[in-house]
Amino acid sequence: MNLHLWVLKETVIQKLLVFERKILRLIFGPTKENQIWRVKTNKELDKLIKHKNIITYIKAHRLSWFCHVQRMADTRTAKKIFNWKPLTKRSQGRPKYRWEDNIKQDICQLKIQNWIACVQDRGKWKEVVEKGQNFQLKKVRRLEEEEIASCLFSKSINLQNTINTTVLLA
Repeated sequence: MNLHLWVLKETVIQKLLVFERKILRLIFGPTKENQIWRVKTNKELDKLIKHKNIITYIKAHRLSWFCHVQRMADTRTAKKIFNWKPLTKRSQGRPKYRWEDNIKQDICQLKIQNWIACVQDRGKWKEVVEKGQNFQLKKVRRLEEEEIASCLFSKSINLQNTINTTVLLA
């Protein structure tokens, strides 16, 4: 399944986490304390799976695929589609959340500096992907949202410049 190509919105993330916990409760079963059976709490389940969940798995694979596409030759179909910009304007209103936006958010959350050079080095990027797998999912506070927004704005300019330079070189 192409999980790494999904656009993860907050509602989808919550639904996936709820479903994952439901399945984990079935797998690990109830806990018996003082002759009384009870359902495992979210913290207990989180400790059993060592803080790795479906969202961190998807994010790690998304970062891995992003690196792979960035290193591809410009003649490859996947690279052409990634760099392709539609000739029409986007619809009016709030813009839809895109896969590229998810990547920018992941890069900002992991605090990756100079990701353009990092992508070209497979060893370094593998460390980034592993860091992404071990990244603990937290509720984003208002202050962090503002930091991510400012980071996304600066990174989007850099990402767009990189894409334009790559297209011009081809």
